[in-house]
Amino acid sequence: MGAAWLALAGLGYVAMSITHILVVPLIGLVAIPFLPIPTVFVYFSGFLLLYIVLRVTLGRAARAGRGRATVVVVAVGMTLLAGWLTPRIGDHAIERKVAAIRAGERASAVRLEPVKSVALVRLHAVYRPSLNCDEFCTALLLSGYAQEVLVAAHETRATEPPAGLTAVRYTLAADAAGCATSQAEWFAYLSTLPVDKALRTDDFRTAFEDRYGSCVAGAPAHKIEADLVLIRSTPYTPANLVFARVDWDLAPLSIIDVVRAVDRRGGGNIELFRRTNYVASRLKRPMFINPITKAWGSSPYVDTNPTPFEDSWWSVVSNRQAIFEKALAVGLEAQSPRPALTGIPAEWTVS
Repeated sequence: MGAAWLALAGLGYVAMSITHILVVPLIGLVAIPFLPIPTVFVYFSGFLLLYIVLRVTLGRAARAGRGRATVVVVAVGMTLLAGWLTPRIGDHAIERKVAAIRAGERASAVRLEPVKSVALVRLHAVYRPSLNCDEFCTALLLSGYAQEVLVAAHETRATEPPAGLTAVRYTLAADAAGCATSQAEWFAYLSTLPVDKALRTDDFRTAFEDRYGSCVAGAPAHKIEADLVLIRSTPYTPANLVFARVDWDLAPLSIIDVVRAVDRRGGGNIELFRRTNYVASRLKRPMFINPITKAWGSSPYVDTNPTPFEDSWWSVVSNRQAIFEKALAVGLEAQSPRPALTGIPAEWTVS
């Protein structure tokens, strides 16, 4: 049995190493016979451990022909039973993880009142996000809901911006009155949409920034001081139970990002909004190793993976329609009467 165990261990390692070639036409067929080997190895290891324990426990009674056969049958049965019941342990663990996340949520969108300053902070574990003034930043300035918008970004796994983080301070440009570029057909179509639908329109953000990009001006800011701070952090949750290229976690949960709104007026630090986007999974029964994902086979339990709309700052604000309409009003007078829409380009279709 020892030789069989070593052979399966070697084949299992090979299987985990070559599954990436499955995407290669024809050549990928070579990897298919190896797919079940990691699971067979795990079950065989469990069986072998139980077999040894039973033989040691029962002593001489387990060495005779019938006794040995009985030990084999019992060990096989216990191994298969464990493969069916163990996911229940993971179920309890993932339910506790999800409950802990939900307990800290404050997912009701915030009604934004006109303030002096708003900070938009992006924290990412892998790369440093852009410091550009996006369409939400621009709309806050155009609509007058913020006199200045500070945009900051940092590469970190933390959920709070580090002390001394610098930013770019955006304000309306000196010639903002006539800053909107003329895009008659696009604007005629966009202005008829509510903000929630416009945000789901392909290339909306790019088109909005193209029209109003020259309306804002940026300058360095040495620190973040704002009445309202919106923070989007992507902490990155690495698999912490990886061994032999397999994630052995019985309760897999991946945090996509955490979005927060913090009121810091008057030196306060009151959290108004918190939404955690995450994917939690339950193990399938019976247990098996998925060589493609290099983890236990699982199915989604909770999936709050955000849509493009939910992935934007707009989803944090409840009165986004009012902000949107006031922003669109800038430059509208120069296009009155509004031009008729003769056709919608394919790239502006609503998804």
